[in-house]
Amino acid sequence: MLNIFNRERVKPITIALILIGLAALLFGGYRFVDAALQIQNNLAFQLEQSGGEVSPQSDAEAQMLVSTGLEYRELLRRRNESLMVLGGGIVLLAVGWLGADVLNGRRKDKGELAGRESRANT
Repeated sequence: MLNIFNRERVKPITIALILIGLAALLFGGYRFVDAALQIQNNLAFQLEQSGGEVSPQSDAEAQMLVSTGLEYRELLRRRNESLMVLGGGIVLLAVGWLGADVLNGRRKDKGELAGRESRANT
């Protein structure tokens, strides 16, 4: 009978899942920190935190406020997307780690079973 989950087929997949998960964690973490730092420097965020109302005195000032508001929304979107990438990386890392644990457990079980059989035959 063909064994679908043999060790030689599953081991590279688990290693790949672990590596992809680590890469996603690093990438998502970098983008999250980058977006969070840019949000702190954004004028719209600073105005929102201060709670004060701003009445623009000219069209140029109004356009600047609108553009910083749009940039603030874009940075929030990027920060939220990076959290999703971080979560996906954690899931991939966990699945790969679980697969590696299952493979190691099977190897230990087969080793113990083979040891018992050889002792029983002697």
